[in-house]
Amino acid sequence: MARKVRVPNPGPTQLTPTALLSPDVEAEVARIAAIENVLLSAEQRTNTNIQSIKTDAQALAYIRDVNGRILANASGTWVPVIGAVFGLLTFLFFVILVAASVLGKAVPPESRPLVVTVLAIGIALSISFLGGTAFVSGKLGNLPWGVNPVTFRAGGGIAVFVIVFIIGYFIYVRNADERVTLTGSVVDVNNSAGISSATIIINTDANTYKRQTTDTGDFRISDIPHLFNEQITVSAKAENYQQAVRQTVVIGSYVQHFRFEMHHCYNGVWHENTSASGPNGNQWHFKLAGPTLHVSRIDRTAVGDFHHDGPNVNWIGELSWSDGKKMTGVILEAPDDASCHQIFTNRRWSFVRDTVE
Repeated sequence: MARKVRVPNPGPTQLTPTALLSPDVEAEVARIAAIENVLLSAEQRTNTNIQSIKTDAQALAYIRDVNGRILANASGTWVPVIGAVFGLLTFLFFVILVAASVLGKAVPPESRPLVVTVLAIGIALSISFLGGTAFVSGKLGNLPWGVNPVTFRAGGGIAVFVIVFIIGYFIYVRNADERVTLTGSVVDVNNSAGISSATIIINTDANTYKRQTTDTGDFRISDIPHLFNEQITVSAKAENYQQAVRQTVVIGSYVQHFRFEMHHCYNGVWHENTSASGPNGNQWHFKLAGPTLHVSRIDRTAVGDFHHDGPNVNWIGELSWSDGKKMTGVILEAPDDASCHQIFTNRRWSFVRDTVE
């Protein structure tokens, strides 16, 4: 088996590839030379005169050369295979993370340092077994968990781990966008068509937010901060529709999906409500088609068309009776509340909801 080569503990001095040979590296070169003479045959040795090594770069090249010969001599073909396996496992790990993110199961902020650690270990092991090398030195500052800046130097797999972890931390952990995306659709319950310009209402403990759906009834909201792990209530309302049932959820994913099905506020059957008949008078059928509200009594004795009264939300029109009479200037007020239960008129009757369609 391959013999492990100990990397000396980092010291306060800086090590750069172009610097003159430092005492610590010179000691490591001597140790590697002794290992070379023990583990390698005469034909396998580098035959390097270590007295000719004058710079850190030459020392690193020599150490890398000896380590590669020792691994090749001891392992045959299984070391590259292990390196490839570690690389494949690391790749599969991140494929799973990407797939989960697409499905709305993104990694929460508190777990991102663990993801970076797994990535750094996987890449470091892969490069180490495949025979690659790396060298890093300098000062680490602004590390997570309150670690003070430290001076370090490292080579081989340790250097790869440090490099990958630092890059991953600053890109994926510290600078990551932690905002939640709320997506979904608002549709007509009868035909599943999207309701355009519906208002999405998001209630949190601190604020209430309102956003609009697109022309297709879809919405995607990503500008509300601090929603992760919070309980919110989301509802939808739209002109001419009953307000949707509120949905209360605790946000546990970075993509949260909603679907609101709304009943039309006018379409359906209504009863006349008079002082004499109460809410069980004659039945009327209401149907909204574009800007026109068609009404007709179910016994076919009266029909009428209504349109919006200018900027007001009321409807104005006339009723035509089967005996030829007409009733002009009839006003249908907007429904009394979000439940669309009752419509008042400027006549002696109102309409009370019977069924919806």
